[in-house]
Amino acid sequence: MFSQPVFHMVEEAVGARWPRVKARPLPFRLGMRSAYVVGTTLVACAMPFFSGAGPGQGGSKGWVQLVARSLHAWA
Repeated sequence: MFSQPVFHMVEEAVGARWPRVKARPLPFRLGMRSAYVVGTTLVACAMPFFSGAGPGQGGSKGWVQLVARSLHAWA
């Protein structure tokens, strides 16, 4: 829903620059929107790596200790 203005701006810009693209909008829309989804997904997946590895490493170490202690206490 928040991406609809972006899609509209891109489709208008491409339509103004290349008028022949308007003749077949469905393949263009499918390709452009799929590329947008893939791009935003890659950015979202990469964000944790750029925000600092310290908290993530501490959380993973704490999780392993928690599971190991729980299994040891339960067994």
